[in-house]
Amino acid sequence: MKKNLFAQYEEFKAAYPNAIIFLYVGSFYEVLAIDAFIVHQLLGFKIGNRGIGNHQYVPMCGIPIKYATDHAKKLTEQGFRVVFTRQEVDFENSGLKKRVVSEVLEAVKDTKEPDTFKEAYEAFMADGFKVNDQKKVKTRQASTASTIEQELLRLKVENLTPMMAFNLICEWKGELSGEGLGESNVF
Repeated sequence: MKKNLFAQYEEFKAAYPNAIIFLYVGSFYEVLAIDAFIVHQLLGFKIGNRGIGNHQYVPMCGIPIKYATDHAKKLTEQGFRVVFTRQEVDFENSGLKKRVVSEVLEAVKDTKEPDTFKEAYEAFMADGFKVNDQKKVKTRQASTASTIEQELLRLKVENLTPMMAFNLICEWKGELSGEGLGESNVF
């Protein structure tokens, strides 16, 4: 039987209920659901989403493979077990990958249960977790386009140098996302 990524996550979570599951996907590890919320809270990663079918989504954080061990160690130092998975084979060339546990990192100090975050996670989900809500995306795109257009008209586009354009884009990016240009943990 073919299993999507979230179904595989649920199987790993059932086998390792008190661990944070790192699912190998391409050049990233994806961390889903309450595990993504914990990674967001403790390591500051941005939360995206992962479609799980029927127009439903769960929180997701993407961790580049080359930094995954460092981030996993930070989690173990805070009392969490971390389970790494790897892709083994595809299911009849369907694009779906079977994953198996490749490594389990034990907590360095007293093990914390992800359930300690359960109440906060449930509140987060109840508050309307809809990162991919199309209405929000379209509204943001429209307001962004309007802002850019107004600023370009003010600056007289013909006098705009490439460096000025780059600086404006960086400034707008920071204003629209609520952040500056600093280091980012999103992929």
